[in-house]
Amino acid sequence: MKKSYLMIAAAAALFAACADTDTFKEINNTEGPAINFNTYAQKATRAENSTSTYSLDLKDHHETFRVWGFKNTTAIPVFDGEEVSWNTATSNAWSYTNNRYWDKAATTYEFYAYAPATEGVFEFTGVTNATDQNAGYFTIAAGYKAAGENKSPMNSDAALVSMKGIGTNVDLMIADSCILNGSSLTAAVASSVNLNFIHILSRLNITVKTTNDFCPAKAGGDSIVVDSIIIGKMLKSGAFTEGARSTREAADSTSGTYRHWSCTGDTAYLYPINYHATQTANYVVETLILPQNAEQEAVELDGSNSITKPYLYIKYHIWNHDGTKGERFEAYYNLAKIFDKTDDAVPDALPFNEGWQNTLNIIISPAAIKFDAKVAPWADKANENLTIN
Repeated sequence: MKKSYLMIAAAAALFAACADTDTFKEINNTEGPAINFNTYAQKATRAENSTSTYSLDLKDHHETFRVWGFKNTTAIPVFDGEEVSWNTATSNAWSYTNNRYWDKAATTYEFYAYAPATEGVFEFTGVTNATDQNAGYFTIAAGYKAAGENKSPMNSDAALVSMKGIGTNVDLMIADSCILNGSSLTAAVASSVNLNFIHILSRLNITVKTTNDFCPAKAGGDSIVVDSIIIGKMLKSGAFTEGARSTREAADSTSGTYRHWSCTGDTAYLYPINYHATQTANYVVETLILPQNAEQEAVELDGSNSITKPYLYIKYHIWNHDGTKGERFEAYYNLAKIFDKTDDAVPDALPFNEGWQNTLNIIISPAAIKFDAKVAPWADKANENLTIN
């Protein structure tokens, strides 16, 4: 409607152009170019394997996200939970339905987003307009379960890049709230809105290998088969509250990140991997877990005592060369001890925190039972002479 009105007014001015006193003014439209997005994925902050590559492009993790956007000239959202998808068919860019355009009269814009654009996981608490800077935040209702599936490339050292999917093991991400004004707003209008997505779950990877001097390196030697791995006493379900930026910045950030999860219950995750170990450290478990603490606990190798803290249980067989005879081995380990969490005075020093990736490299180093036989000497008790006449 506004464009039609301006065209009619311009036409009326042309018909009256014969008057010497007429003045012509250039009328600029109030909208700028269409709003576009650039997205980045936060790199995991711990134990990133040196042989793996990590993509910082969100499209390599998720191909959709949902966005909210506000400007300071109106209370009506520019974006209200709009789904944005990576468009490979035409533009190789992020696209959405019905373009939104920059408002030249607005001096502040604010954007919030999460990925993937799955319904029913996140709730967004909105803002009136972009003058309420950093007021918006995301929540997840109590009862969300994060882990259980093993997404590892079995028997492969392929790069760990993504945790895609809509199952329980989906890699949930939220974008840092993006406030644009001044030069940053000018740059965004000229190019795109930069959204930096961060992981809100924790990731645990496990690799397995044998020592170089183990006999499978020899033809016809014995072999090690890892039957299963259990990660036990892990928090089962939880609720997430991001909180407004003022709340986040006031939180204890000793560990370099913030704690937004409240979790309850416990569960055990079983991975029946049946993996033939080699001298190469191959990934056998790659899973997402709820951010949580872990505490030191004495754990007997055979699990005979009561285990109440997060633990690792591994079961494997060593088989003879033709697979006809095998010996079973199993052991329990406390995860806090494995990751050397010794400073319980720092409550936020979580082994499994938001956006943290821990990799446990298991090295199986069997010691074969060997024998060395010696003969004890006779014990001399008497040495008598007998003379026969």
